Amino acid sequence: MKGYDIFTPIAATDLGFEPGIPVIEAGPILFRIPAMSAPVFDNIEAAIKEHGLS
Repeated sequence: MKGYDIFTPIAATDLGFEPGIPVIEAGPILFRIPAMSAPVFDNIEAAIKEHGLS
């Protein structure tokens, strides 16, 4: 995962190791329903701010 800032899987994935970067479940984005995708975008934005990413 070197070189990545955030990992956003679309399914519950067991990697078998801790990625060491923020992991945000992004599956709800696939439904293209704003009420479902808004929390995903909010979590991504929060992770960017929390970890000082750009």
